[in-house]
Amino acid sequence: MQLRPEEADVLNVRKILRSLRQPGVIVPAALHISLVLAGAWNFDRQAKVRRAREVALPEIERLAAGLWVDFPAAYKLAERAEKIIPRDPKLAEMFSRCSLKMDIKTEPAGARVYYKESDLPRTNGPISA
Repeated sequence: MQLRPEEADVLNVRKILRSLRQPGVIVPAALHISLVLAGAWNFDRQAKVRRAREVALPEIERLAAGLWVDFPAAYKLAERAEKIIPRDPKLAEMFSRCSLKMDIKTEPAGARVYYKESDLPRTNGPISA
């Protein structure tokens, strides 16, 4: 089956590309594409916020209510949640439960202080050797 020249013109790639370059086509197409991308970004962002509030906050609360050896895990999770929900009042409360502020005097003054977690046993009694 042979296509007539006027029918083959519909499948002409050059003609299609030429018509796409017209302002009446490209501007609405670009607008639609940007709206779809913005909607996808917003949907993803809201899913992360929902997960942070419904999953991370209760887990932080559970860890912060436990033994003090769970505080580093609670704090790390709170730091990750803070990237998603930075001004959340419940998260601020959880930070205050799983962290503390301390002043450390060093000699020489201004020395750097580092923190390293240790694998302490999960007991409330004294640590035995």
